[in-house]
Amino acid sequence: MDPHPPHPDDLNDLEQRLAGWQPSAAGLDPDAMLFAAGRASVRPGAGRFVWPAVAACLTLLTVSLGVWLRAERAERSALARLVQQSAPTRTAAPAPAPPPSAEPFPPNGYLTVRRLAESDLDTWLARAASPIDLPAAPPDFRPVLRPGWPGESLLP
Repeated sequence: MDPHPPHPDDLNDLEQRLAGWQPSAAGLDPDAMLFAAGRASVRPGAGRFVWPAVAACLTLLTVSLGVWLRAERAERSALARLVQQSAPTRTAAPAPAPPPSAEPFPPNGYLTVRRLAESDLDTWLARAASPIDLPAAPPDFRPVLRPGWPGESLLP
């Protein structure tokens, strides 16, 4: 409001009546008024249509994929029944398992160690404590190759 009230002589009749009216403080909620003003200031945009359109497209895609997969499963089931009906029935006995290999397993191989550990642990421990066979000694003389010019002998 104006800090300096106008002189009553300067106002016409309507202005004098309006100046005499005072708003009632009862029933005013400042938070509700600010909330309503904020909602009224927002301009509706095209974004309000984007999310419902995206959701509708995804729903349509989900339904169409579900229908397609159901039809695919029905075709696959029908084909499996057809194959089972047309397949000859077996009456012969199943083929026997191949005989075990006659070749012995290496002494320190995984299968040998596992069989020994499962059957007799003491034998396996005694076998593991035996000295390991060392490979033969390398030869005494090995020639050392030296770099040189092309055409020269590489041996010393």
